[in-house]
Amino acid sequence: MFEEKMINLKREISEHTSLVESMIEKSIRGLVNKDKELLREVKEKDEPRANDYEIEIDELCTNIVAQFQPKGKDLRTVLMILKMNNDLERIGDHAVNISESCMYLLNHPMIKVDVDIPKIADIAKTMLKNSINSFMNEDAELAKSVCESDVLIDKLKYEAYNKVIASMTSDSKIIKYSLNILRINNNIERIADLSTNICEEVIFMVEGKVIKHHRNEDDGNISKKKVLFICTHNSARSQMAEALLKTLYSDKYYVYSAGTEPAGVNPYAVKVMAEIGIDISDYQSKNLDSFSGKRFDFVITVCDNAKETCPFLPGAEKYKHKSFSDPAQTKGTDEEILAVFRRSRDEIKEWIEKNF
Repeated sequence: MFEEKMINLKREISEHTSLVESMIEKSIRGLVNKDKELLREVKEKDEPRANDYEIEIDELCTNIVAQFQPKGKDLRTVLMILKMNNDLERIGDHAVNISESCMYLLNHPMIKVDVDIPKIADIAKTMLKNSINSFMNEDAELAKSVCESDVLIDKLKYEAYNKVIASMTSDSKIIKYSLNILRINNNIERIADLSTNICEEVIFMVEGKVIKHHRNEDDGNISKKKVLFICTHNSARSQMAEALLKTLYSDKYYVYSAGTEPAGVNPYAVKVMAEIGIDISDYQSKNLDSFSGKRFDFVITVCDNAKETCPFLPGAEKYKHKSFSDPAQTKGTDEEILAVFRRSRDEIKEWIEKNF
């Protein structure tokens, strides 16, 4: 009975994966073939099906745990499928975001920016497919190869970012078009990240080796330093710093942020980051306590209050401090506040480019 339930569960997660893969493929094919109907299908038909799969698989996992109380590897497998299911639902959401931005590009066909979206998407699709295959076949080596591919995705994302920013600088009339290209690029990169997350879990399941948050740092193929930005509320400055360093140098650093008194991401920070093609709308404020015991190469405080109240983190190799004025203290009209947030964003970006 348990074996039958597990076979059914694996079949369901495989079908969910196939649907999400097709959503990514349709989004890119719709852009390449100028097929608006295919792009609409992703949101109107496929997304509801993906949501149904997520609910159904969640219920299957819960019922299996309640009915059979699995242990050891069986329990790890059920819990991993539960997490994969959540990752797949998020990948489906990213595919919808891609289709929406592709629709915008098709409605403005005369504009051309030199970014090879299909090439980047093909790598991300392969990573997703291989991540699921590594789970189904318990293939740790395949999972590791997916983790290595994430470095390439990060490199291509950064190259595309530079090209689009250059185009926006030279012609202000294509800013909105260019932002949609960056949105596609960012969503493809998130798909690759989620695929990598799945593979990290596979490696743990097969080898018992935890590489989550820091891929095997003894492996010469993948070696990045870990950076934690801290400010009081983890609302604006540290969030922008995290996103900027990730975007500029994701091939070199794993980046995180936290606050001593987290208070939610400031909507003005979300707006000014979106203006340069960086989406932090799904970022969350995190309490510094959640990183207790974690190892970091650099812990960087970006406000004076955080410097004074930041506790000693035993896992930190080096501490740095760079004080930026708090844009959230600004009073005035929306445009006046946005101007201050833009200045703060640009100051942080300049500092990162000089110091990383």
